[in-house]
Amino acid sequence: MKGSRNTILILIPVIVLLGLYLFRDREASDSRPEEFRVIEVVDGDTIRIGDGRDSLVRYIGIDTPEAGLQDSPGDPLAEEAERLNRDLVGGKEVRLEYDEERYDVYGRKLAYVYSDGIFVNGELVRQGLAIPFFIEPNTLREADIEQAAMEAQESRRGLWGDLSSVRRLPGNEEYLV
Repeated sequence: MKGSRNTILILIPVIVLLGLYLFRDREASDSRPEEFRVIEVVDGDTIRIGDGRDSLVRYIGIDTPEAGLQDSPGDPLAEEAERLNRDLVGGKEVRLEYDEERYDVYGRKLAYVYSDGIFVNGELVRQGLAIPFFIEPNTLREADIEQAAMEAQESRRGLWGDLSSVRRLPGNEEYLV
């Protein structure tokens, strides 16, 4: 009797942990779009949403220039990317669409973001304020973002334009080749 009781005491936590793992996995693969209000624009490719947890959302498929930090002057066009992102989504309701992975290693939601009928990830690239940046397996909108990059390159917008007119920051001369 004592042996079967010990077995049951061991199996209960194993079953609970397995159930939690399966539920988490199912939640992560749920790709239905969700809508939230943007409560903060963090930078050119990251926002904070009002989902009850004030979650950070990192845009899938793009990378914008980074703003300066205490020990770094930042990248050219970082302020412009953040400003465009704020104009597109600041304080607005946005629709988040997910790809294969719903979260990154930092716990941020990964999403394609839509606002007022605009594909925000693509618009940042189209305006030359972001570059395509895909990490497998999240490549669902790769073709759309690559097309936006081609448009920016052909029009010589932003990062593909004449960077000599960009405000030169000490330490960032390598970006102005």
